[in-house]
Amino acid sequence: MVAYFLFELNMINTVHDYYLMPFLPLIYVVVSYGIHQLMQRNKLWQATVIVLCLVMPYFTMKTIQPYWQIEMSGFNNDFFKYRTALRAAAPADALCIMLNDHTNYIVPYQIDKRGYLFTGDQLPADWVADMINRFEAQYLYSDSRIVDENPAVAFYFDHLVVEKGSVRVYQLKSKSAITQ
Repeated sequence: MVAYFLFELNMINTVHDYYLMPFLPLIYVVVSYGIHQLMQRNKLWQATVIVLCLVMPYFTMKTIQPYWQIEMSGFNNDFFKYRTALRAAAPADALCIMLNDHTNYIVPYQIDKRGYLFTGDQLPADWVADMINRFEAQYLYSDSRIVDENPAVAFYFDHLVVEKGSVRVYQLKSKSAITQ
């Protein structure tokens, strides 16, 4: 277990704390043993352990609750806030290009669309043309002004369908319109 811990320490140190899960049974055994030992002492220790166990859920909730807010997700809140309008911007069966979804799941789920996802502010114009020609992409959902204000990319836009907050939805030109 020590070798595993040392091997994963670098990942645990950054954002992958779930690598500690194999240690949970051991931690629970140690904590349970400690509680058992404290309960074997006098009545003051027993009362202290009981009070701490009763107030622990309250303080845990007060500490964790702010992190469950959309603002703390590290994600563009406009996809949550305007999801109804963004869903209605394109037909349900339209294939879409979606930008800045580092999870690969949140944007398609929020806007209820299928298509092609990109995680950064980089989408070459040639890729847009390729997705229109070969994969029949019809709409672009973008919260990246670097991409959608790029003239080479904007060439493939038919028109702006809707803009909600920082998210813009463009209808792309048809395959026949760009191959002429």
